[in-house]
Amino acid sequence: MNRRIFGKIVISLSTLILFSGNVLNAQLSSSLTRQAAQRCIQDQASFQYSSWLNANISEPVAYYDLDGQPSAYIYEVVKNNTILGYITVSATSDFCPVFEYCNGSAPQKEISKCEGEFKRLTGKSPAWSRLVYLGGLDYFVILRDANNATEKVISLTSKLEIPRRFLELQQIKFRTRSDTDKLGCGNLWTNVTNPA
Repeated sequence: MNRRIFGKIVISLSTLILFSGNVLNAQLSSSLTRQAAQRCIQDQASFQYSSWLNANISEPVAYYDLDGQPSAYIYEVVKNNTILGYITVSATSDFCPVFEYCNGSAPQKEISKCEGEFKRLTGKSPAWSRLVYLGGLDYFVILRDANNATEKVISLTSKLEIPRRFLELQQIKFRTRSDTDKLGCGNLWTNVTNPA
């Protein structure tokens, strides 16, 4: 009897150790992600987006992975009460500081259209939502009805329903990619706090 319990404990610990490499590092502080976004504005204002000169950033909007852990923060670039663009910053040191930056509206500005698509598909209004980012240029929202009986994943980019299995596979790729990306990213996060 004790051998069975011991065996189960050994198997459980082995599994935990085996898969612990796929868990993302501790979350970064909001001040560090804010510094990364501000640094991106400075760099891009002198390089590609001159309109970003002297711009500020909004409060961050959190995006999550499928486990409910923050994966990225989106900061809108604002100047004279006008939104010029947005910056997507990693929520962990597993990745380089900035995933994406561009002119235009932040993906979450499309959530009402996605809620309309949910209602069209289900005949119900969504009562719960979570913004999801798993790398690349795709942003998603998971929507559920009031009873949590119906769930839909909708792309904030295309406004199309996406199979949840697709996101599960994306999350595996996202986490696997973090294992290769983190090799050079530590120095980049150091550069955020100690610019040359």
